Amino acid sequence: MSEKDLDKFRVVLRKKYDLHCKCFQDRNPEPLFDKFFTKDALWAAQGYPELNGSAEMRPFFEVVTRNYLVAIEPVKTFVCGDAGWDFVNYPVMPRDNDEKPWTFRVLFCWIRRDGQWRVNSIVSFQANELN
Repeated sequence: MSEKDLDKFRVVLRKKYDLHCKCFQDRNPEPLFDKFFTKDALWAAQGYPELNGSAEMRPFFEVVTRNYLVAIEPVKTFVCGDAGWDFVNYPVMPRDNDEKPWTFRVLFCWIRRDGQWRVNSIVSFQANELN
């Protein structure tokens, strides 16, 4: 992995993460399925059911994009050829002021298919649970 490859990967990821966060701002999950996730992506988060592929993920993201705002703060990034990962802090801010915000720690696993980077799997846990 060269620094140049890593820097280029980080630029791509920042654009993808901005798109991801905008989906939550706009309450519109569809771009996540067109430009962020692979169709066969795996989503596994502590305290939630495992979701496999767009068909299972779509109903979940329809609800969460409506009810929450998110941010993505990269911590450690790796890329090699057409695969890479990014470990991030993922603050979640409820739109309902009665609900407390929390932070996930997320490992995004990225693959490049047909020249496009997409998330193929996500594993996450709540950082607040570590304290």
